Amino acid sequence: MLVIVGVAALFTACSSDEEANEWNATYVYLERADHLITSKSYALTHGASGISGDEVTTTFSAKVQKPASSDITVDLSTTLGETYADKVALSKKQVTIKAGQTSSEEITATIGDWSFLQENRAPVALDWTIAVGSIQTKAGNVRISSNLRVLKLPITKTAFINVAFGQPEEGALAADRSAWTMAVEEGTRGGAATRLIDGSTSTDIARDGGKGFWITADFGQPLTLTGVYARFWGTYYSATEVELYVSEDGRNWESQSAVRTSGSVQSIKFLQPVTARYLKYNMNKIYYNTVSITEFNVYAK
Repeated sequence: MLVIVGVAALFTACSSDEEANEWNATYVYLERADHLITSKSYALTHGASGISGDEVTTTFSAKVQKPASSDITVDLSTTLGETYADKVALSKKQVTIKAGQTSSEEITATIGDWSFLQENRAPVALDWTIAVGSIQTKAGNVRISSNLRVLKLPITKTAFINVAFGQPEEGALAADRSAWTMAVEEGTRGGAATRLIDGSTSTDIARDGGKGFWITADFGQPLTLTGVYARFWGTYYSATEVELYVSEDGRNWESQSAVRTSGSVQSIKFLQPVTARYLKYNMNKIYYNTVSITEFNVYAK
């Protein structure tokens, strides 16, 4: 009889220890409905008509790896970058995993309005997280998972894009460029920057060494620009990527983004016309060792 009591007492003691043991705990975690996709991210494009791209939404549930004896109430929290958590819409901020079940109902999280990034023309990377904030339950030994409590959903936005390769649908090449003031980056050869607007394809401004250079144009007054035109000595001497900037004062420049280009005669169109007095044309990449441009102009309304 003494042996039997001793065994019973030992069993009871083991059960009590196991309830407090992390290996025997019930763990609360989050799981996306599309969890078979290992990682989830979203890409946005910032264009002239606004910010567009992937639909930024996810559906998920709060779960446990084994049922608990009582309901588990799960409070959810979310972050978006350092300051934009209020831009996230959660279908529910609190859900319940019923006693004897392993999953809550599905929750949907969405970010549908990106107007708060509209003025930010630089590329942006945001860390979007959804997490188990806290839990309440009468069941014993229920814990929040340390490694599965957070859903990480990175979001990237491109820099502002307002250019595309090709001739604009509206606007005409400037017929009179006599009032323009032209400048080119140091390190070029060919003489005065006015060669670019002299109407001759036999004069050029060039640079060797596998590097492009920038050109700036002061139109003397604001113009409503729909595109830019450039003529090179030949395809072999052309730019293959150009970035356009505009300015009101010739000192502070606003990028309209870079675009890939090709050929000896190149037109770049603004997706949305811009009004500016100053324009910078920067050749980020060139075809080979030497770039040589003979004519420069703009399309304007």
